[in-house]
Amino acid sequence: MDNTEEAVQEAFNVLQLFAGVAVGAGVSLLVGILAWLALRVISSRTNSFRMLMRRIKIPFFALFLMAGAWVGLNYMNQVLTTDAVTWIPPLQHTLLIVTIVMVGWLAYAGAFIIEDAADRRQGETGSRRLATQAQMLRRLVQLAVVILSSVAVVLTFPSARVAMGSILASAGVISLVAGIAAQDSLSNTFAGLQITFTDALRVGDVVNVDHQFGTVEEITLTYVVLRSWDDRRFIVPSTQFTQTTFENWTRLHTKLSGTIELHLDWRAPVGMIRNEVDRLLMETDLWDHRSSSVQVTDSSDDWMLVRVVVTAKTSGDLWDLRCYMREHLIEWVVTNAPYAIARNRYQQEEIVEVNYDRSEQEIVALADELREIEDTAGGAHHDHEDTEEKPPTSKEEARLRAAKKRAKKVRRKRMRDRFADQPVKIDPGDSTRVLSPDEVLAFQVPTSPATPSEKEDDKVDTKVDSKTTSQVSDRMFSGSEEAERRSRLLEGPGEEAQRLRNEAQTLRALRLGEISEDVAIERLGGDDDARARVQEELDRIEDGRKKE
Repeated sequence: MDNTEEAVQEAFNVLQLFAGVAVGAGVSLLVGILAWLALRVISSRTNSFRMLMRRIKIPFFALFLMAGAWVGLNYMNQVLTTDAVTWIPPLQHTLLIVTIVMVGWLAYAGAFIIEDAADRRQGETGSRRLATQAQMLRRLVQLAVVILSSVAVVLTFPSARVAMGSILASAGVISLVAGIAAQDSLSNTFAGLQITFTDALRVGDVVNVDHQFGTVEEITLTYVVLRSWDDRRFIVPSTQFTQTTFENWTRLHTKLSGTIELHLDWRAPVGMIRNEVDRLLMETDLWDHRSSSVQVTDSSDDWMLVRVVVTAKTSGDLWDLRCYMREHLIEWVVTNAPYAIARNRYQQEEIVEVNYDRSEQEIVALADELREIEDTAGGAHHDHEDTEEKPPTSKEEARLRAAKKRAKKVRRKRMRDRFADQPVKIDPGDSTRVLSPDEVLAFQVPTSPATPSEKEDDKVDTKVDSKTTSQVSDRMFSGSEEAERRSRLLEGPGEEAQRLRNEAQTLRALRLGEISEDVAIERLGGDDDARARVQEELDRIEDGRKKE
């Protein structure tokens, strides 16, 4: 009977225990709701507070619910006699761990307010520097929250407290070992902090790192994500930006210069090419009208290098402009100056090998052979050139003379046979008359590298049909929705960010005495705002000197 009463009493106590947990959770949740309503009234006047409440809404109520359940369980465990229930301490420990995790979740979610506030300010000013730094600071805060929450959870175990004390006692040795083991990770982490807070790089900058070109899409503690024009992503370690040289094409502005190189023949009309470059630039909207030039920058035995320099507003426009100029200049050269196409020239020469090992008997024998050939050709008839020839001095020379004479006789015989077979037709109307000077000039053939008729033939063969249409665009960064999207990736962090960079760099040089007041005003735009900004900086410098 006593056992039954004890069992009933124990069951009643357990029910009371769970009821206390439920009541504690409900009361705590009600308190959380009232606190949330009060915070909504307060946040109605502050945008940042409203953004914070949107971020922490779920972990806020979860924290009050778990904390109330843990408090209710502890209270009922002290009031009631539940020593025989062995599962109460593990449940208390579990609720405590969950409560600590909820606190960490709340802090982790609240850290996003740093980045949200920076994004909101970026929308007002167009600057991405604060957004980049806020992103890095948010990650640091969240990392600290995760580490502290993990340590707090571990310290709830009694055995872990003893181990933690030993670890803290030997923290110096452990930190040294951990630093050596994680040297690369730590170096990347500090490099990420350096990149962010020195403004060497921002989200949206167009950079060229180790021949990899792309737009900065994300900056983390250990790496930077670059997005290329073909939507590939490159993961570059942060140390790559602090230990090696990289190109930032949009640090102060997006304007760039580019070159088009043509390997042409020495006869290329450089003056006409300059005129064609001017015409092509005036017909396109890709050129920003800043500068252009055509120069011969190099030459070799077979060609000369003609370099065309053009400018554009962005790197995307510059790419399209270079492709446009290269295509039309090649077409112009092929159509109007085909003789300017680079080519290799070869000249053949007859090579006579001379053998210095002379044999008198062979020379005499070849001379006799030569006389026999001459006798069979026509007896005593000899050309004027043959009578003046000297006797051969080597067997090779004698053979060469004999071969030439045989070839000459064969050609003469063929010519005689050809004219003998053709009947001679005489036009009765033909008569001999003297041509006038104008008629003589009409029959002359120009000796230039390319005659007008040849040029016309070249035009017919190489001219592109202007009526031909194609669905393929001749531009990569303009002309279509996808191309415009690629172009926006190359616009950089924005004009406001570039203006702030230029202002910070100029004022720093002014503080260090590297530039004068007039130069600083000119760099900042030369207007009244620039003068006021420079004067404000000079006053600040003067006040600092007085305080010293």
